[in-house]
Amino acid sequence: MNRSDISLIIGIILGALVAPLASTDARAETYHSDKYGYSIDIPRGWVRIPDGEIRVAKRELSTRSVSATAYFDLAFQQSRKEWFRHPFVTVYVIERPSRRPFDEYMLHWIADDAGEWSKSDFYTHLTYPERETLRSATIVEKSFDTDYKTFRYHAIIELGNGQRLRLYTFGFFGPRRAVVISGHSRSTADADLAAFQSIERSFRFDAGTGFEPPPKKSAPSRHGRTWALIVLGAVVLLVILIFRPR
Repeated sequence: MNRSDISLIIGIILGALVAPLASTDARAETYHSDKYGYSIDIPRGWVRIPDGEIRVAKRELSTRSVSATAYFDLAFQQSRKEWFRHPFVTVYVIERPSRRPFDEYMLHWIADDAGEWSKSDFYTHLTYPERETLRSATIVEKSFDTDYKTFRYHAIIELGNGQRLRLYTFGFFGPRRAVVISGHSRSTADADLAAFQSIERSFRFDAGTGFEPPPKKSAPSRHGRTWALIVLGAVVLLVILIFRPR
């Protein structure tokens, strides 16, 4: 094995070691709420809607119950042109004023109701002519995970001109609060749905503030698998170079 062969192998191994670090720089910005005790990743290239704009749009949403109330906490979007321009995401927090935790009935009730008031919130961000031409809302998915205390409401909304819009709402329960996140899109493009699902996967409560799900086996990450394949390839190449006929 000559010097050029050794240089090639070293280059491959160094590339394998640097690749995970380079991908880290491309990760999304993490937003953490000290007030409500949760974190969420904002997709790379998306921007937070300023607090001043949120205060203008902010309102207390009644969940038609004195035992729980929703508050507008965060919003972010893909475009920088004007605020609340599709696609964008809104985050509401439902808190129970009393010290008692949510019971099972209220968990199901909030999960059922959140889809309806998130749909109402979706309509408020449409123009008046668009609201006048709403034709239908087709539910793609409406689910509640009793083990992990999460829910999802996915609907396609059709306007009179044939345009189809997407509402993708998902929520996570803690003992005394729920965080409800809604993705608003003016199209049914897969890219918007993929962004909403990535945001959904990134959500986490602070330790001790959220519902603790049963432990599950973690699958190897995409970057971990890539690194392992590169290293394996380098080893195979090394063996070939050592034992090749001279």
